[in-house]
Amino acid sequence: MKYLRLTGILLLVILALVTVLALIMPQRQRVKKTILLKAPASRVYEYLASLENFSKWSVWDRRDSTSKHVLTGQDGTVGVVSSWKGDPEISGEGNISITSLLPNKKIAYSIHFSTPKKGNAESEFFLEEMGAETKLTWEFDLATPRPGNIFNIFSNLDKKMGKDFEEGLMNLRTEIEKTNTGITAKQYDIRAMNFPATSFAQVRQLINMSEELDFFSKHLPILSTETEKANITGGIPHGLFYTWDEANRQTDLGAAIPVPSGTRLNNPIIQVVNIPASKAVFVDYFGNYDKIYEAHNSIQKYLAGNNLKQKSPVIESYIINPGKEADTTKWQTRIIYLVE
Repeated sequence: MKYLRLTGILLLVILALVTVLALIMPQRQRVKKTILLKAPASRVYEYLASLENFSKWSVWDRRDSTSKHVLTGQDGTVGVVSSWKGDPEISGEGNISITSLLPNKKIAYSIHFSTPKKGNAESEFFLEEMGAETKLTWEFDLATPRPGNIFNIFSNLDKKMGKDFEEGLMNLRTEIEKTNTGITAKQYDIRAMNFPATSFAQVRQLINMSEELDFFSKHLPILSTETEKANITGGIPHGLFYTWDEANRQTDLGAAIPVPSGTRLNNPIIQVVNIPASKAVFVDYFGNYDKIYEAHNSIQKYLAGNNLKQKSPVIESYIINPGKEADTTKWQTRIIYLVE
């Protein structure tokens, strides 16, 4: 009886110790590594924002010849997912998705491991341009929820895998610098214009950035149908971007077409807005929309360099679009920033 009592007390002490440790031990393990790359931040950002490039520098993919990847969504945008499956002892199975993009500054990913061990992690890259080079910081946080977090006492992720992350950054530097070849990000011809007063029929909504293409695909045909019903000749498709919130991955967006002043449409989801005449700057961007952020970045740098204050909304005019031309190289988008 005495031994049973002692055993019970011992078990209670162990349980109390485990509980205390679970409460005080961190629920995440972190690895943080930094490297200097001989490339502009725009080049590094462009490379890292493409999940297709991940397997080219990832240590685990290079070690696992059986690893296969499947991409879901538009690469280089928030919400795109890359699922992988490989040798259970090396890369296992899971998926990685882009959760946040701050052009030339930060890229964040969410990672889910399915096998050989289930888990979740957050990975972030921070870019700091330093002249002709870029300081790249890679932070990786692995979730270790209670009560399993007590094993953090015996296991240190940095000591266990830190060299893998360093090797990955070295691979990344090789890939970026060999494709850089001294070429900086594409330069765009930014020109001034007088934007005329224009009326737009639009469907406006606050949406997740990953839903942008679906939003246009759904609502532009509605606008076309409603203007035809009213015997109104609408113009080419436009996007009116009132806000662009990278932190929350949301955009206040209007799918729109120009209409004559005074137009009225009998559809509750459509509103007619009048944008006054304004000074503006613009860029004509050609090609698929996956690199259109580069043109926006160029305009924003131009505005900052010339002390110009931007007005809302930012206007994208899809002059030659997928509805007119299948060849993506011929697509033409005029990006217009209204300024004071």
